[in-house]
Amino acid sequence: MFLGETIPQIASNENLRQSRRGTNPEQLFAAGYAASFLSAMRYVAARDTLAIPPEITVEGTVGVGAIPQGFGIEGELRIALPGLSDYAAEALVNTVHEVCAYSNATRGNIAVRLVLVSSHA
Repeated sequence: MFLGETIPQIASNENLRQSRRGTNPEQLFAAGYAASFLSAMRYVAARDTLAIPPEITVEGTVGVGAIPQGFGIEGELRIALPGLSDYAAEALVNTVHEVCAYSNATRGNIAVRLVLVSSHA
């Protein structure tokens, strides 16, 4: 359930082909994961008194494909932390990955790639 928002039209992936109408479950999962990761990043920064730039972004994508038992998903989070050194950005992302609710829910269940797309001090 979305709080204060209109529920989007949900489209199924018939035969795992992308639907042209509505939002599919993988897109919803990706959006939720990205939002959760961003919230967890702000939480960790506040908890650890780290200064993070206001223009941080997290973009999530989720794909679906065949596995031996049927079908599975994999995800990728593209994280932009402009203004942080590569070392500080990587350390923050690794800590957040341990805290984030979606990361904890998916750990050991699906492959998730964390990609640092920009972090230059």
